[in-house]
Amino acid sequence: MRQIFLAGEKTQEGAALFGDVIADGALQHRIASFQRIEEKVNQQEARAAALGELDTDTMEHRFQLMEQESEVDRQLAALKEKKGLAAPEEKALGPGESKGA
Repeated sequence: MRQIFLAGEKTQEGAALFGDVIADGALQHRIASFQRIEEKVNQQEARAAALGELDTDTMEHRFQLMEQESEVDRQLAALKEKKGLAAPEEKALGPGESKGA
């Protein structure tokens, strides 16, 4: 009888140990899953930040180009005026008026 009791006790200890191992493995699996999720979130945040910087650079570049074009247009108009090549100023058309009228 004692041997049966000891065998049952050893079985319970083994089952508890096996349960701990499985639980530990499940915990490690969960931790690894959270780490993968965290890494994906970090990558997406980095990608979004990079795209945001690119958009900002593009807009700043566009404004610089517009300013340069405006300056070139102003210089060209001044040069034409100086050389007497300036086109006559066109009168603003009112509502219903056409250019030929």
